[in-house]
Amino acid sequence: MSATAKKQLFKYVDIAGATAILQNGTLLFSSPLYFNDPFDISIQTLFGYDAFDLEAHLDEFIALSTSDEVLPEGNGSAQSNKFVAVRSALSNASESYKANLRKEFSAKNIWDEESLRASGAETLAHIKTAFELSGIFCASKRFDNYLYGHIT
Repeated sequence: MSATAKKQLFKYVDIAGATAILQNGTLLFSSPLYFNDPFDISIQTLFGYDAFDLEAHLDEFIALSTSDEVLPEGNGSAQSNKFVAVRSALSNASESYKANLRKEFSAKNIWDEESLRASGAETLAHIKTAFELSGIFCASKRFDNYLYGHIT
C-alpha cells in the first residue's frame, strides 16, 4: 500500500441507518445488549444456560477430580496445588468410593444454592447495566464482509 493510499472503514447499515448517518452526520455506538451479529458477544450467549445447575457441575467436578487422565500442571497457586494433590489421591478410587463421594458432596451439602443464585442475579444485573451504559462502534476494513449480504 502506498503512503498516499486512503485508509477506509465500512459501516454496514440498512437504508434507514445510512439515511440517518447522512442526514445527522452521526454514527451509532450500539449497546452490546442489542447486537445481532452472530460473531459478536451477546448477553444471551453468555447467560443462556443455567450456571447454577449445581448438580450437573458437581458431577463434572467429581469426574474430573477422580479421573486418572493426565492433566496439565497446576498454576502454582495454593488452590491448584490442593486440587492436584486431592486428584492424585482420588485418581485410583473405586466406583463405589466415587459414588459415596458424590453422595457426600451433594450440592445441598456444600453450596448455599439460594445465595449463589442471588449473587448470580446481582452480577447479571451489573453486567446488563454496564452494557446499557456502553456503546461499541462496529465497522469493517472489508466492503465484502460475509454479513454484508445478510443485513435485514
